[in-house]
Amino acid sequence: MTTLNRPYTFELAAMVLADPGQHDDVKAPAERNGVGPDHFERAILTVTALAASGERIEDFVRREYILDGWFHGYLPLDASPNDTSLTTWKLGQFAEAHYRF
Repeated sequence: MTTLNRPYTFELAAMVLADPGQHDDVKAPAERNGVGPDHFERAILTVTALAASGERIEDFVRREYILDGWFHGYLPLDASPNDTSLTTWKLGQFAEAHYRF
């Protein structure tokens, strides 16, 4: 079982994409929360490439949380991706609880 919270890593990378000046401010807590520097930098490159292709990064991060939740069991398989109450923030809380324990 992996301990890398991949959606969280992409969420942090999205913050850097939105404001590159925040890179170091985002990287420090990422590392404290278990995101290695190589994963962090690779995630930034990934979201940059996705954004360049026209993908909405907010949608990508939310989708990553949903897929991760289904795969790891912290989100029921009958949870609908169309459920607007499943915000990225809420999904992130589910993921955080899963990966912390």
